[in-house]
Amino acid sequence: MAIVAGLVSVGLTTPAYAQTVYPDPSGQKQCATDDINDSNGVVGTCTPASVSGPAVATYAATPGTTPTVLQALVSGQDCGATGLADSNIIIGSCLDANNRPFGVIWTSPTHAPTVLSPLPALKGALTQLIADVTSTATAYNPNGAVVGESTSGGGVDTAVLWPAGTGSGSSMIVVSTYGDNCQAVDVNAALIHGLPSVALDCPLIPTGSNPGPMIGKIAENNALHGGYALYPLELPAGATYCTASAINDALQVMGTCHFTAPDDPQTAFWTSPTSAPVLLVVSGSARNGGAAMNSSGNIAFDYQDSSGKGQAGFWNTSSHTVTLISDLSGGSRCSVAGLGDNDTVTLNCENANEQNEAAEWTSTAGITDLGDLNNGDDSAVTATNKGGTAAALAGEDVNQNELGGEESL
Repeated sequence: MAIVAGLVSVGLTTPAYAQTVYPDPSGQKQCATDDINDSNGVVGTCTPASVSGPAVATYAATPGTTPTVLQALVSGQDCGATGLADSNIIIGSCLDANNRPFGVIWTSPTHAPTVLSPLPALKGALTQLIADVTSTATAYNPNGAVVGESTSGGGVDTAVLWPAGTGSGSSMIVVSTYGDNCQAVDVNAALIHGLPSVALDCPLIPTGSNPGPMIGKIAENNALHGGYALYPLELPAGATYCTASAINDALQVMGTCHFTAPDDPQTAFWTSPTSAPVLLVVSGSARNGGAAMNSSGNIAFDYQDSSGKGQAGFWNTSSHTVTLISDLSGGSRCSVAGLGDNDTVTLNCENANEQNEAAEWTSTAGITDLGDLNNGDDSAVTATNKGGTAAALAGEDVNQNELGGEESL
């Protein structure tokens, strides 16, 4: 089944909202705002106001207040905060004393980070005699449960779940088969037998020098057999493989499917992990890929127009309607930055001056230029909260210093 999209004209509006810019914490410069939650708290990363010193993770609970510098895993080593759950658990990464990177969480801005522990010996499999050596956080849900990879000393990955507020080896749960190199890409908040479901991309051949393409799978907790069971997503006719990129609480899945040469990828939507996918066909058979999905299963996507430029669109999967989003006035391209549960799409576009510009789109107002932070030259949306009511912004001031901010949508 395919949904065909044609160009729908939408109006252009001028900036409607003032941004909030975050002051740099003492001793820090070039601060970025990397994520925002439904309480409008933000997290980010700063570099020191000197020629040496570590990058630091930051958190601000209230718009416009000076962010708090979070404790490092090891004093003097780099940290960064990239995620903020609605439960206010902060997700990020830090270097240890040996410069090894670890996924971490901060359960409070005043607490030291908790390491998302790699798999200990025998945790992944009875034949796993040596503990893994590092971990990576790749996605989280609103409650603060984190999924990612545990990596062995030989560079082999296993997808794992760290339940909300935990990180220890005793609490972590193996999601994929040990050493299969699966990558966790999303986790929802709806519990099946006590655990959320996870979307993964796994190599066709788990080991070896020629693993083949990554294929989308959904992991659901199987109470009968204990632990997660993985289900490959059904392929549409003619597809060679499909990847997954998002799963919501209704167990709807978004991904992208690929075909034999010449491959023109298409956004795919599965109404359940076991259903056949619905494919998006943009006018002219334009290449497209899903960028974000919300709790209703609606999708924001990117596609390639007839001039080869990247553009953005919105797919209402329930009403089977598609809108191709117009550029900013005088601009020439846009890409999806995020999608809220209120169907607001955030965008990063090129404006008439060929500069990066943050924007938003709604079905009623069309595309809106969100303007630049402190009247600088560039701006970009770095994250959109789940509700779609606010966005985290990054930009440069007139002196090309990086700024972090947020804006109500």
